[in-house]
Amino acid sequence: MDKKLKTIIDSMDVKNNREQAFLTAAPILDMDPSVLKMLVKIGHSVKTNEADLKKRKKDLRAIIFLIAFFAQKKSISTQTLKELDVIYFLYELSRQGFQSAKKTLHGINIFESDILKDLLLSLPIVQTLDHDREISINEALEEIKTARLYSGPKGIQTHCFALGHDEKRSYGIYRIEKNSFVLRNKKYFK
Repeated sequence: MDKKLKTIIDSMDVKNNREQAFLTAAPILDMDPSVLKMLVKIGHSVKTNEADLKKRKKDLRAIIFLIAFFAQKKSISTQTLKELDVIYFLYELSRQGFQSAKKTLHGINIFESDILKDLLLSLPIVQTLDHDREISINEALEEIKTARLYSGPKGIQTHCFALGHDEKRSYGIYRIEKNSFVLRNKKYFK
């Protein structure tokens, strides 16, 4: 099944020939929902291993198209999509600028704030430090929106949601209780 999916992905050009993409995607409807997990696995592989930028974008567009096509035609539940890691995969791609991933998420009524809430609530609980500023989950979401002004790595880390850094400090959101968070900043060393 893995080779069959790769063949389908390689033969698709969603951007230039959308009608043909629908015809090429039709055989996946005969497969079970585990095909979505395989598409996510192939997508991660393409993101990390494909050196040619054009081919990577083409293949990722095809994978997004196949996920959307399969989920829509088979009426896959949101819970199943979460269990198969499809939602977080599409979220990663939407953060990298793939508008089709964002449209797919909106099409299944999943919004960025819902995903971010799930990610924040999945963080491990840590101890509060003296200089931490306690914030609610909604304030944490606002901090994530404004973090686009910072540079450096952003997103889920081992113990926090990294917001990035400025010239002097790095910033992160840490979970301290079931639904409580803190904004923590540390000296940034280059």
